[in-house]
Amino acid sequence: MQDSLIKLIAIKIDFNFKKHLYLLNKNSQLKILNYKFKRDQNIAFASEILKYYYLAKYLGIEPKKIKIANSKYGRPFLVDNPLNIDFNISHSGEYVVMAIAYTAKVGIDIEQINYNIIPSQLANIVFSETEKKWVGDDIKKFFNIWTKKEAVLKAYGTGFGKDDFIKTCLETDNQKFKYLIYSTEIFDKYYISVCLNAIDYQ
Repeated sequence: MQDSLIKLIAIKIDFNFKKHLYLLNKNSQLKILNYKFKRDQNIAFASEILKYYYLAKYLGIEPKKIKIANSKYGRPFLVDNPLNIDFNISHSGEYVVMAIAYTAKVGIDIEQINYNIIPSQLANIVFSETEKKWVGDDIKKFFNIWTKKEAVLKAYGTGFGKDDFIKTCLETDNQKFKYLIYSTEIFDKYYISVCLNAIDYQ
């Protein structure tokens, strides 16, 4: 078992996945091949590899021993998890990413920056008043806040209702959630944010 509290893994989906299908079990292979489009197959393959190969490698167990279920909100989690490991996966553009955390719930979000959108037109749907003022029409600030909010909600695993999304106000202390969060821009094309549920530290 590794000592690090959190580990991040990224896969760039610009490859021919079929020659690597043997790494996965039959159920995962069928799940991937059921997607119609190659890009969706690549995303599904990368997600399955992260869950059933890299996660198993991190835990030091055989991939076939990895058991994953979903919460009532659709959040995946490890079954039979005595080491208290949590993981979360996100994808956008060319990348599928996974965060693995020890002794804390983790959420991760990656978003490719879309320079064609107008932030102020979307902000009313998902941002608090404070956040809307901070973002303005700055596209990078928009995706910075967006990925942070997604990561927070994924760490808590309670779904993506509009009210919860707006109430996850990152710019004040009067907020619903308590968390530790890291956010950065990568390749001048993406924002990525990782959130640890701080309640698990208490």
